[in-house]
Amino acid sequence: MKLSYQNYALHEATLDDVYLLAEWWNDGNIMAHAGFPKGLNVSVHEIENTILKNSIDEGMLFIIRFGEKSIGETNYRVCDNEEIEIGIKIIDEESQNKGIGTIVINILLRFLYLQGHRIINLDTNLNNLRAQHFYEKIGFTKEKTENDSWCDQNGKLQSSVFYKINLDRYCFEESFIDNIRIQI
Repeated sequence: MKLSYQNYALHEATLDDVYLLAEWWNDGNIMAHAGFPKGLNVSVHEIENTILKNSIDEGMLFIIRFGEKSIGETNYRVCDNEEIEIGIKIIDEESQNKGIGTIVINILLRFLYLQGHRIINLDTNLNNLRAQHFYEKIGFTKEKTENDSWCDQNGKLQSSVFYKINLDRYCFEESFIDNIRIQI
């Protein structure tokens, strides 16, 4: 599956992406913002299994591309209550702080809306103020904060902030309504 808008694309992760994901997920510098300063320590085999579970009905992992360059990842997962959880990481430093996250999340939200999903959830580390500002700017509402709810790899307690958005009330930019291409 591929979701695209202008030069931006969300490509369904395939087995060809395993080593790229392993590089990203096991890099403590990339994963520190999420509370994993030593990386996820995930094997290629575990990543292969994650990719093989991709399903439009249950959840997908996408590689974010600008032109031909892989710059990050995004995903969604259907929860027990039919609500959706999403995540996004713009990993390429040259692509950060340029509005790409807004474009990517609009592509993903529009796709989920067209699939009939309305309630979208996400969470971030309480220390990740940049992510919180981003989510609130695009319309997510802070639902709750769980203080000291888990321990990171260094034994430090971490807190999480949970957000929600109802896509029936979301104002998609006109350019995203008719110009996102979906290839299944």
